[in-house]
Amino acid sequence: MKVIEWSNRSQMFPVSVGVVLRAGALAGLFVYTFYPVLAGLVVDWWTHAEYSHAFLVPVISAYLVWRRRRRFPSAASPSATCT
Repeated sequence: MKVIEWSNRSQMFPVSVGVVLRAGALAGLFVYTFYPVLAGLVVDWWTHAEYSHAFLVPVISAYLVWRRRRRFPSAASPSATCT
């Protein structure tokens, strides 16, 4: 079993904990704010056959964004920060 030194943790996890916490908080706030609308959409998608494809739209969109992730500017780069 290979032991990974604590100093190499940034190589294993390139995203910081703060970024993950902020993204989780933002996602939670989004769901909390739009819960009635999202619940209504899910009911419509589930009960009407003509809208059943809508469950795939977020998955396909996430895949397309992931494929083109290198084209987006990094939030950590100096050119992406506000002055």
